[in-house]
Amino acid sequence: MISLVLFSFAIAGVLSVAVSMSNAFREQRQVISTETSARAPLEYIADAIRNASPAISTGTVQDVRTCTNGVITVTDSTTGPISSTSSTPTAPS
Repeated sequence: MISLVLFSFAIAGVLSVAVSMSNAFREQRQVISTETSARAPLEYIADAIRNASPAISTGTVQDVRTCTNGVITVTDSTTGPISSTSSTPTAPS
């Protein structure tokens, strides 16, 4: 009789672990599905952000940390390609 009770507890423990693993696998599949469905829109948004211009009329971007003008300079041209230059200013001491 005691062995039957101990065996029942062992089976209950094994079934509990099996149910827990099943729930974890189901949750993992849902996470993978969500990541897969979100990947395409995030790629689209990332490409849009990378290709966005600073939307300024003067073509000169100011560095916020050092207040230096000309960190990025964009020059529009009607006769040639658009040029841009970048410089790394040194921090004031």
